[in-house]
Amino acid sequence: PVAVGGRLDLSVTVGPDVYTATGSVPVPPVITAVGGTFTRADPIRVEWTAATNPDRFTVSAFECWKSNPYTYTDTEVAGNRRSYAFPGELPRDEYFLTVTSYGDGAFTGPVHPGSRMNIRGGRDFGVVGYC
Repeated sequence: PVAVGGRLDLSVTVGPDVYTATGSVPVPPVITAVGGTFTRADPIRVEWTAATNPDRFTVSAFECWKSNPYTYTDTEVAGNRRSYAFPGELPRDEYFLTVTSYGDGAFTGPVHPGSRMNIRGGRDFGVVGYC
């Protein structure tokens, strides 16, 4: 594993093509507030801190029931954000919320435009309802 803030270097050779990718592992977020008092129709707010700004965060709500597949919703937000409100009307009453930091890194070689590395820096959890 590469430590937070550490450099990640990858190189892949396929025939004559060489792909390289370089990036740093972003700082994980820490959830500071989840929910509050709300009805099913109200938005569910999650707030977090992070020592630095990654390229983006993914904010997710996963249902607590052990169904397969889990019901969930994912939203990407900019790396300078520190809060998000899930719209009301989530289909169940019990969720755990996660916030995950991601870094994109940089590529060389014949890569597809818009490619990103998805270097995951870490994830924090919060609970809404009873899991």
